[in-house]
Amino acid sequence: MRNYTKTNQKGVRVWERSDGRRQIYLDIYKNGKRYYECLDLFLVPEKSNVDKLNNEAKILEAAKVRTERLKELEKGEAYYTEHAGEMLLEKWFEEYEKSMQNKSIGAQKDTKAAFAVALKYAESRTKGKGTKDDESKPKLADVDKNFILGYVDYLRNTYRKKNGQPLSESTTAQYFQYLGFAMKKAYQRGYVSENPYSRLEREDKPKDRHAKREYLEIDEVQRLIDSHCGNEQVKRAFLFSCFCGLRLSDIRNLTWGGLKTDGDSNNAIDIQKTGRRIYLTLSPDALHYLPERGAATDADKVFNLPAVSSVEDDIEVWRRRAGISKHVTFHTARHTFATMMLTLGADIYTTSKLLGHANIQTTQIYAEIIDRKKQEAVNLVKGHFTHQEERRAE
Repeated sequence: MRNYTKTNQKGVRVWERSDGRRQIYLDIYKNGKRYYECLDLFLVPEKSNVDKLNNEAKILEAAKVRTERLKELEKGEAYYTEHAGEMLLEKWFEEYEKSMQNKSIGAQKDTKAAFAVALKYAESRTKGKGTKDDESKPKLADVDKNFILGYVDYLRNTYRKKNGQPLSESTTAQYFQYLGFAMKKAYQRGYVSENPYSRLEREDKPKDRHAKREYLEIDEVQRLIDSHCGNEQVKRAFLFSCFCGLRLSDIRNLTWGGLKTDGDSNNAIDIQKTGRRIYLTLSPDALHYLPERGAATDADKVFNLPAVSSVEDDIEVWRRRAGISKHVTFHTARHTFATMMLTLGADIYTTSKLLGHANIQTTQIYAEIIDRKKQEAVNLVKGHFTHQEERRAE
């Protein structure tokens, strides 16, 4: 594989780490100190021209980020111009929220609410410390393992909503998770020396084992197929996900070069996920909803989708038109694929691989849904028959 290491330019350079994964970083110097920013970009072994083009595109993207950082350094705006231990937690939350502009409105609101609670807890820990405003404000570096354990206890036993009620188990797990996302990103960007969530034991983490995963029954999928959607690309992408289980982010980034062929037919997807590769065979139903390629190149996107909020709006109108009363989002398609596979007899290990789960325990949640469906089906006959023993008792 070629060497993509770049030479130093005004305190910023692009390089790749060789520890089993080839990930691109920015290496930043400021006032004699060195900082790192980990980009969510991974290089793959160049086994084909597509791999080569994808790597070159990632390097180009890293170069663009490098240019932005140089401008920030010149203006004194870059966060890494401060020592990580001095960065205010509130300041990092604001920056993280800005990075979510391409997420759904619901996800943005939930994240903002979670951060408000986390900040309230953090301020309660630092109250009375220091004499200056900035000295008394919680710092990003304050979020360590003890902070997180105290935060979980705060969510469960202290914090109350405006109506005086405690948070549900589901919301507690969600707020814990959102803080985890922010700390992971802070670690990747070099703002903290380690991700404190990596120090937690399994029993330390709140989980909502009964969180509802909305999915569609087979007849409901058929109703969507038969109904008109205001955006044909959204309809195709959603139904494509119902039959292959890909997330919206993966479908949005899917290029024609990422579709592998057998002769003249596309029959699989080869995608790169954070340090690992996932190869998915496509069923005839999934292939049916691929758009016509026409003159598109390998680098062109397969689906031309609008912003996330617009996608969800289109789906909302579409599901109403189809007469479906469930709360349906694009991610419902992935849940639908998982439950449909298990309902139709696929084993949990195969289903886990098809979903790209790194841990089969994640897939087990869908198996529990199927078990409940089976129990409900068995109970449907209850009360419909009178047995001999019951008649004799009468």
